[in-house]
Amino acid sequence: MRDSATTESELWHSAENFVLHVMKITEFREGESIGLLLAATCDHAIQNMDWQFFIRLGRALDDPVSVKELFDDPISNFILAGWENIDHNIGLKDLSDEAITEYATIHLKPCEPFTLDQVRQIRYRMGFEKNLNPRFTKVEETANGVRIS
Repeated sequence: MRDSATTESELWHSAENFVLHVMKITEFREGESIGLLLAATCDHAIQNMDWQFFIRLGRALDDPVSVKELFDDPISNFILAGWENIDHNIGLKDLSDEAITEYATIHLKPCEPFTLDQVRQIRYRMGFEKNLNPRFTKVEETANGVRIS
C-alpha cells in the first residue's frame, strides 16, 4: 500500500518509467498486456500534453536491448535490483552517480571496481534518469557496514 503522500502524478510517472523500461527490452515488446499498458500510458501523456514521454519512448524503441544483454553483468543486475529500494526507503535513485559507483564497488567486491562511466552507461541503457538533486552523495564502508550520507 502506498503512502497517502504519493500523488496520482507520481504514480503515472512510475508507470511511464516502467513502460519505457519494458519497451526497451526486445523480448517484452510483444503481448497484449504490455499493449494495454502502453495504450493507457500514451493516453495519459496525450491528455497531459507530456510530449517528453513520446520522445523518451522513441529513444527506448530506437535502442533495443535483449534480456540477456541487460541482465548479463553483475553491475546491471545490482542497479536494477536496488534502483527503488536498497535499505529503509533509500534506493539507488536517491544517490548521486558517484555514490552509486562507490556503493556498487563495496557490495560487489570480488569483481573489479566499477567506474563512474560504467555506472552512467548502465543507468542510461536501463532508462533510469539521473537524479539532479540526489539525497545522498557519499558512501563509506565502515566496521558496521555501509554508511550513506
